[in-house]
Formats: sequence, C-alpha cells, structure tokens
Amino acid sequence: MSKHALVAGLAVAAVAVFLSTSASAAAPASARSSTSYTIRALLDTKHQVPTPKDAASATARLTGTLVLAGKKSSFVWRLSYKNLSGRALAANVALGIPGKAGTVAMPLCVKCVADAHGAYTGPYVANPTFVKALLHGGMYAFITTKLNPKGEVRGQIKASSA
Repeated sequence: MSKHALVAGLAVAAVAVFLSTSASAAAPASARSSTSYTIRALLDTKHQVPTPKDAASATARLTGTLVLAGKKSSFVWRLSYKNLSGRALAANVALGIPGKAGTVAMPLCVKCVADAHGAYTGPYVANPTFVKALLHGGMYAFITTKLNPKGEVRGQIKASSA
C-alpha cells in the first residue's frame, strides 16, 4: 500500500470514534498489552508553515495520553489556547516533520472552545504507522482561524512513557 493511500485511510478512519476492523491484527506487539504514553505539544506561531498573519502572541498547548491495547486503545486529549487572531475554527493532528506542511491524520475539534477535549477509542490509534509517527516526532498539532486557514499555531508532538 502506498504511503499516500495509507495516510488517506488513516484520515478517513480518524472520523470514527470506534472502529472494529481487521486492522487491529496488524498492531505491533506492544499494542497487544496495555502500554501508556504521555503526549504534549507546545504550539506557537514561529513553527507554523506558512507564517501566520497578525498572531504574534498566539500560543496553545496539547496534552494527552495514548494507551495502546489493541481494539481498546485510546487517545485522550486536551487543548488550550490563547491570543489567537480570532475564533479557533479547527484543531488537527497531522503527519509531518518540523518546517514542512503535512497531511491531517486526526481531527481534534471543529469550532473549538478554549479548553477543548476529547478521545478516540479503537484500533485506529494503535495503527503501527500512526503510533510510530506519534511517538517519534513525526506528528504535529495545529489550530486554524479565519485569518490563518492553513494554521495559526503549530507544535511538534512529543511523547514519553507514562
């Protein structure tokens, strides 16, 4: 399967809160027993690509926990932000390295509130490609606004064992 097809499949699967597919059989050995990770990202304007307009003091913080347990895996997250140029239209997690725009892998919120939170449960968050990217700096979080529809703040996601 090509990387683009896999990314497209991940993005479609992210919309569902619970998936019951055969993809869980492909989960890494670590996903078969419960393993937890703490996730965090500090978002700011200096890491956003392209450079945002009129948002010099905008910041945000994404925190969360990833629990790998096969079909019962979960990603629970909380997002806070301040000083955006306007209302947060959406927040997403995307596949990508620092300095490069990537592909959305997981929507966090649409019409976000200042202290948004949520969870994804199911084998999607145990997908080997998703887990590898999330745990090894290959994903970032970003927030979009009306003035900056391609992103206003961005931060690379860092993970550590919980």
